[in-house]
Amino acid sequence: MMLVLGLFIIPLSIYLINEAKDYKTSVKKRRLINLSIIGISILFIVITFMVNMEPFKFDIEGGRDYLLFSLIIFIFTPFLWIHLGYFVFGATKSLRIRQKAKAKSKSEYIYYRETLNKLSPGLLMYIRSLDIDVKKAIASSILKLKLTKNIEEKSNKFAVTKKDNLLKSEEMILDLIQGKHFDEKKYIDELNKEAIELGYVKKNFGNIFVRIVKIILLIVLPIINTICSIKFDTYVYDEYPLYSYAGKSYVLVEDDIGDIHFDKPSNYEDYYHGYIKESNTFFYDKSLITTSKFSDPDVRKTMTMQYLDAAYFTTTFILDIMCIYFLIEQLRYIKKNYKRTANGIDLINKSYALKNFLKDFSDIKNRKEEELILWEYYLVYAVALGVNEKINDKLINKYIK
Repeated sequence: MMLVLGLFIIPLSIYLINEAKDYKTSVKKRRLINLSIIGISILFIVITFMVNMEPFKFDIEGGRDYLLFSLIIFIFTPFLWIHLGYFVFGATKSLRIRQKAKAKSKSEYIYYRETLNKLSPGLLMYIRSLDIDVKKAIASSILKLKLTKNIEEKSNKFAVTKKDNLLKSEEMILDLIQGKHFDEKKYIDELNKEAIELGYVKKNFGNIFVRIVKIILLIVLPIINTICSIKFDTYVYDEYPLYSYAGKSYVLVEDDIGDIHFDKPSNYEDYYHGYIKESNTFFYDKSLITTSKFSDPDVRKTMTMQYLDAAYFTTTFILDIMCIYFLIEQLRYIKKNYKRTANGIDLINKSYALKNFLKDFSDIKNRKEEELILWEYYLVYAVALGVNEKINDKLINKYIK
């Protein structure tokens, strides 16, 4: 029953995950979806224990057994693997921003051949490092502006032809070409502003002291939570034990096990019972009542505590993973006032994959500026991504002293 139910949950899981990964999804909605995914996972495991049907029928004798059997349920339930993969993916995504990112989904690539939506190279450079090499940004931006016919080169001089459909930062490059004052700090500030407005970067709230406090809390809280979970499990194991015999679980409703009766009551199925073949005698133990007897208050109390223990154990594991994810994020951006959004991280993954393509297949490092028309945006991003350094000098020397 539970295996079949788990298969029907797979489409729902995929739908929720796709919604959460959509860059158009708001932060608040994404958090609600993540909580829903966690809730579905915990609820499925707890209900599996409550139903206690094949193939998930376990002999549970204490609270510690729930952890082991939760892992068994997880192994045979595909949608739980999907949920775990989603959270592990999120926790490690920022660590995969490297040159040889593995292609595991549509948002990650080993090689990428598109033009990054013709994004401003200066903006791309800023999003990649949350800082910028201004000279290289100007050089690659001039290449782009030539390509888009915003500037033209005549007699080794550049002339502005139009200013349509440009970002403010690109207009500042045109001002530089026209001989107007160019303020590097204002240029960087404008790139930062544009990155935020386009949804690639967001504010990293709090000063360095606040971020250190967050890091300490993200280290301490999982430790405290895990200790509390172990303590609670020990308490449930000692105060609300379960006993397993012949594939059934029982709750101790009296002080001592072994209060054997040889008469056959009408409700003998509710108790631990058996048949002695040698003496042709049926017996039952009224101190051990089956866990299916929810009408008994002792059973309800014990099973409630056992289910809470199972839910707490599962929740602790998930919360610890989430704390590790947020800890990685805090350490990564501890010295920066801004950090990338999911959309920004996706862009960076593509940019590294494009860099791989330019390095491994295009021989772009040997191309000349005159080949710009042939290679279009490849040459622009080759400069911005540091694949072709030679073409830099001619442009930088004209406008950057």
